[in-house]
Amino acid sequence: ATAAAQAGGDAGVAVLATRGTVASGAYPVALQAAMPGVDVKQVACPLLVPLIEEGWYDHAAMNATLATYISALDGFDFDRLILGCTHYPLIHARLQKMVGAQVAVIDSSEAIAAKLAADTPATGTGITRLAFTDEPSLSAHAIARILPFRTATPEHIDWD
Repeated sequence: ATAAAQAGGDAGVAVLATRGTVASGAYPVALQAAMPGVDVKQVACPLLVPLIEEGWYDHAAMNATLATYISALDGFDFDRLILGCTHYPLIHARLQKMVGAQVAVIDSSEAIAAKLAADTPATGTGITRLAFTDEPSLSAHAIARILPFRTATPEHIDWD
């Protein structure tokens, strides 16, 4: 929400997110706190995460799915679009192209990382560890696309 306020603009804020995030109402609450009276429209995008996890960034299925979700914003005047899932930055450029240069596409994971970096003392080992509840090898393509450096071997974790 802070990043959307800092991006400026006079129109509303669109949010693309998972069903759970949309159902939580967290973005409208945070956006109203940061920008009282701003119009907010959320779109639940349940098919994006599986497509991204399959590495189908440029697949026809991704194109059709994005077109469907973006069409849910037809008639809504917005100049900021929040990517409300940590997977969505992998399709940031595609979304930016679809909504046009006049819309600021805001990567929520970058905003969260910047806030954590500002609020957290620099400590640790300097080693990036990744843990997955699914088979880590299934995300190897995404890891390579996101992180421009080597990481420790991804770990599988079980919540049980």
